[in-house]
Amino acid sequence: MDVGVAVWLAIAVFMVPGFVFSWVAGAKFPAAVAAALPATFGMVGLTSWLLGALGIRFGWLSFVVIGLLLLAVAGLWRYLFARRHRRISKESWWRSLWPGQWRRGNILDPSWLLPGAGIVAGVWLLISMLLRLQAGVPGQMDNIVQGWDMQWHANSVRFIMETGVASPTRMGELQSPETHTPLFYPSAFHAATALFASAASLEPVAAVNLATIVLYGLALPGGAAGFAWAIARGQGMVAQIATGLAPIAILAAPTVVWVSDFVGMRPYIVSIGLSGIVVALFIQVPRYRALALPTLFAFLGVMQVHPAAVTVVVLAVALYWVTYLVWRPDRSRIGDVFWMAIPAFGATAAFVPQLLAGSSQAEEVQTWDAREDVTTAEAWQKAFMMDTRHVSEFFPDQDPTILLWLAGFGAVAMLVWRGQTWAPIFYGILVAATANALQPLGGVFEPLLTFIGSAHYNSAHRIVTIVALVVYGAAAVGAAVVVRVLCLGPVGKRYGSTPWIWGTTAASAIAAVLLAWGTGAWAVARADSGAKVAFDSSRNDDRMIDRDHLTAFSWLASRPEAQEGLVLGESTEGYSWMYAIHGVPTVSRHYLWPSGGIGSNSIMLVDHAALLGTGEHGKPGADNPIDAAAKNIDVRFIISSGNTFWNTPVNWQVHKALWTSPGVTPVYQRHNVTIFAVNSQFSTAELKALQRDAVAKGGSSTLPELEPIQ
Repeated sequence: MDVGVAVWLAIAVFMVPGFVFSWVAGAKFPAAVAAALPATFGMVGLTSWLLGALGIRFGWLSFVVIGLLLLAVAGLWRYLFARRHRRISKESWWRSLWPGQWRRGNILDPSWLLPGAGIVAGVWLLISMLLRLQAGVPGQMDNIVQGWDMQWHANSVRFIMETGVASPTRMGELQSPETHTPLFYPSAFHAATALFASAASLEPVAAVNLATIVLYGLALPGGAAGFAWAIARGQGMVAQIATGLAPIAILAAPTVVWVSDFVGMRPYIVSIGLSGIVVALFIQVPRYRALALPTLFAFLGVMQVHPAAVTVVVLAVALYWVTYLVWRPDRSRIGDVFWMAIPAFGATAAFVPQLLAGSSQAEEVQTWDAREDVTTAEAWQKAFMMDTRHVSEFFPDQDPTILLWLAGFGAVAMLVWRGQTWAPIFYGILVAATANALQPLGGVFEPLLTFIGSAHYNSAHRIVTIVALVVYGAAAVGAAVVVRVLCLGPVGKRYGSTPWIWGTTAASAIAAVLLAWGTGAWAVARADSGAKVAFDSSRNDDRMIDRDHLTAFSWLASRPEAQEGLVLGESTEGYSWMYAIHGVPTVSRHYLWPSGGIGSNSIMLVDHAALLGTGEHGKPGADNPIDAAAKNIDVRFIISSGNTFWNTPVNWQVHKALWTSPGVTPVYQRHNVTIFAVNSQFSTAELKALQRDAVAKGGSSTLPELEPIQ
């Protein structure tokens, strides 16, 4: 499929379900578009969990069926609002379904022109740059990203497509094929990508690469726009201009886009982007109460992509309520709280069973320690300047001083003008949490800061992404205020005459368009060189999987024997990439070893592989426990390359000792990559045939045709 067509298909898969649901539930067109992406993930995540619990295969058919049921719920929700409106106003059903001024807040409302144009421009800029960079790396869309999490992401998509199991509470079936040890892992990112891969007829690796580009392009500009709108708090020209500028400028944010991509935190950064959208939706709910149901599913979507972003939404919305809504309610204090509680508690209730299943993993995340060797003063400086992990490496000339001044001006303007105190407090807490992750600050607030950071692995380079989104959003507000002042907007508003209002509005719009064009040029120029280095670093690197590995994987995939059993190797060597690439069943599916512990067949094999075929004391021809372990899980081949993810010593058992094991025969070798066949699974003739086929069709060196020890 053409890449351009695939991009549009991905946008449709990730946006249309959530948009239709939100629109049917009563959200007007712009709000439905804003809620579309997170609501889609909410629908996908809820569906994957429900189907997993019921033992029903996840795929397009089951998703559409559940989606239709959810649309019925959305329709009922809208009907209840319409019935109440009709009872009070005595208007027709048609007017009750679309109450109020039909154009206000809708697609034809001029107030959405600047934000819409800015978001479209930001999405286009980011996706086009990412596509250009992807086209320049080896393999292009089939490129193997060598980062830690990418193998897991690709294998997850393969697993969902093959098995139909997409539930986040059943990811242990993927990680531990032997034991199925329970594992919670948020899977909405992978389930949605699997749907896209199926629709586009793409293999998992290409699907993950393309889905990542599209989701970055949709979520991150959307999140920047959401925070800008929430900080500006309104639909006036300042809010319109800021919401249009922020998604364009975010391209230049090293920590948000480029460092996040380099370290491989795909679902995490997508969820952080979604959090900005969801915060903006929550703020709208008290005024437009029908939006509560779309916001519920959007909030659930954040949870299902990566629960860490929940802290962002909860903290921002809570601060907004305490510092603003309590004192200036949209309708009434009790009513505002009640309607905001519906999406908050509704999404939480839907996610509780998954939270309980993942309690052990949550404890592991909270205990993660990523502090750095810096002083307290240096930690504050790095957090304030957004100079965390890898930023100086890829963007040595990065200096956010002007951006910070502009953001500060925007924050002060909103504080004085509209009483928006939540954003500066929110920003201050996150900067402190970032500094605390670099070096514990001590004092009475350290436990609170550690608690906030714990959901983000206590990693500064993760927490700072939220800081950056807020800074870019506030800077866009500051720029918008400057535009309005220079275009005499406050004067026009003071005099209130139509010519003044129309004149200052038109001047502000023209200036905003010119500023947006300049912002785009600045963002592209600022990001270009550093973005390429960061993007290429994890894609041109072959430290784990190189051409020899890919050639060996391809040959093994061509052998039906490999598809009938399991392939064993050292997990840290990345051999299970062959599952993502070719669907060859492997014992492990991640750089981490499968869960099972001492005594499991897989652990016994990898730790004592050289004992295959050695017999027992006094019984040289008998099967020993290691032979039994291989038979129990049906291991047919063992692969060795000598690479390790952490550059630690190689596993001697699979790298060296197998050459002397009487229970295996080398059937393939290409430089450092060797594939051994387990003798008990093959006859002598079959082993020789494998060796000959490896040379003739697999690119293997000629191996001596050794007679296996019987």
